Amino acid sequence: MDTLPLLKVHDLMIEGTKNWNEQFIKSIIREEDARYILNTRVGSITCQDTPVWNFTRTGEYTVRSGYHLCNQDKRELLNFFIGWRVWKKRNNLIFQQKRDHIVKVIHDAIRDLGQWEEANSSLKQQCAREERPKENPLQAQHTMPISAQYYCQVDASWRNDEEVAGVGWSLHSIQGNQLLQGSSSIHATNTPREAETEALRMAVRQVRALAFSKVHFISDCKSLMDELAQHLTGATIVKVRNTESFSMIQDIVEASKANGYTFSYMSRNRLSLVDKLAKNARCNKQNYVITWV
Repeated sequence: MDTLPLLKVHDLMIEGTKNWNEQFIKSIIREEDARYILNTRVGSITCQDTPVWNFTRTGEYTVRSGYHLCNQDKRELLNFFIGWRVWKKRNNLIFQQKRDHIVKVIHDAIRDLGQWEEANSSLKQQCAREERPKENPLQAQHTMPISAQYYCQVDASWRNDEEVAGVGWSLHSIQGNQLLQGSSSIHATNTPREAETEALRMAVRQVRALAFSKVHFISDCKSLMDELAQHLTGATIVKVRNTESFSMIQDIVEASKANGYTFSYMSRNRLSLVDKLAKNARCNKQNYVITWV
């Protein structure tokens, strides 16, 4: 059986660009894995390729973390996804004469389980949000640093890794008056967290393009805010955790340095405006729209 040489990220891109070479990727990689690659966002800042393991704080694989994962209470669910993957590989072998290594089967099952858990968590949050009261825009001020002159709420709407996602953001004065808003559907992402990161990156880039400085950005994705804080305060921590959002976060950090941007977490029930913007953009497959209020 012929084997492919070890490829780096830039080998899968159109030469001289930051865009995936979709035709080439689909010609050498299985469909489900090709989709996962094409859904992954690439940052504008060139950085070293970095492997990511989502089950440790550092983003690096350890034998202990792998053992712990296999012995968690959710192992019954993992067994289900392994069985489903084995069945798919069996069909590929019989009908398409395609054979996969068992390590890949397990890796794909772990990824399926992670996506199922994230989607299930998003559904629970949505149900809980519908039972909560609308937010008062002035509530956002409680999380802002003294230096902030504006605040920008950001959210994403995600259904699965095959359908478009939606993003929404809204810029306000320090007094709580809405100045402008933006929303758009975006190409599918692999996880809700990556959609949240892309939403924040789009908001930061647009606000910077409009020459707003000292803006405080607010998101309901706590893990994203935690990782972003690690990068912004890198000198005070031992090691920055790497995730699949790493390249997008690098773009956000770079844009923030010269513009006095800050970031914090706020619960989803207090961000109903941008939640609605993002959801409508996803459902309507909307192009990017920016509106001055």
